[in-house]
Amino acid sequence: MSIRCPGCGREFDVTVFEFNRSVRCTCGREVSLANGHREETWMDWESLEKEIFANVDRRECDAIRREADRISSLILSSDMPRIDIENGIRAFRKRVLQLHPDKEDLFESLYVNRFRRLWAQFRDCGQPLLPENRDGEYP
Repeated sequence: MSIRCPGCGREFDVTVFEFNRSVRCTCGREVSLANGHREETWMDWESLEKEIFANVDRRECDAIRREADRISSLILSSDMPRIDIENGIRAFRKRVLQLHPDKEDLFESLYVNRFRRLWAQFRDCGQPLLPENRDGEYP
């Protein structure tokens, strides 16, 4: 049996909620058997970015956001080949990690997953964006 998120449709196995456990859904909501979905007000993109980059210079944060928006725009409204978009993402990742090497996991979960979702939704042509290798890394 599974519990489906009404916001994003993600399914959770009911056994995940044993012993009064709760799970934070990828859409930002906390899910539990006792209270169902409880929307958190801080889980929009801009608030999440501000929290992640709280100790970062505002100009750097704005530059990171602009680059992420530029890549998202390329995925949504251009016919740029997948390899060129992947190279842009790799260069963006390298730039961010040079400035903030401790933010690698957050970069992957926030931006790479965002780009993959956009690719799958708007440009899916049977080829995944940045496919992972056996080590969980993308080439």
